[in-house]
This record gives sequence, C-alpha cells and structure tokens, in this order.
Amino acid sequence: MFNTFVQIINRVQKEDHRYTSHMERIRIMQEEGGGCKRTQTDTVRQFASENYENVVYVDFKKTISARSAFEGDIDVDAITLRLTAVLPDAKFVPGRTVIVLDEIQECARA
Repeated sequence: MFNTFVQIINRVQKEDHRYTSHMERIRIMQEEGGGCKRTQTDTVRQFASENYENVVYVDFKKTISARSAFEGDIDVDAITLRLTAVLPDAKFVPGRTVIVLDEIQECARA
C-alpha cells in the first residue's frame, strides 16, 4: 500500500499543474521570508480541500496524542487505524482522503 501512495504522490508531482502551482506559491513565500508558516499550512489545506473529498489534518503541536499513531508498525493501514482512535471524526476513504501532517518535526517517526 505504501508503494501505491508513493506512486500517487510522484504522479501528482509530475502531472498535476494544481500541485505545481501550490508548490510554486510555497517556494515564493519561502524566498520572500514573510510569515510564511501559517500561509504554507493554509495553502496545503486549501489544495487538499479542493482536490480530496476528505482532509484529515493533524497538527502534532496541538494534538500531541496523534504522535502515538506513528508508534509500532509504520504502514498506511496501521497509521490510519491509530489516527481514527485519536481523531474519531476523521473519515478515511481510499483514494478520496488526504492526511496533512503539520508541525511534523514534533513527531520524528512521521
């Protein structure tokens, strides 16, 4: 399943102009150096909501318990199962859900 995820990301990166334009905006914001942390998050969340039916947003600083989803086996099925326990309102539908991990430096295994 992980290989499928990687293939999807690679396809999106190469073929999807929407992804490219969002990533270009992030690059420009980083170069300008303005308060880009919040804007980067907003840009990623906007892209996710415009292109996926379900967006599961995890902020590792605000939702410390979400870190436990990355303990043990690191495979998509195990992670989504554990995230469901931490985020009961999260809806995971294969191919229609994207997981946005914010403040990822707070969870080394993520």
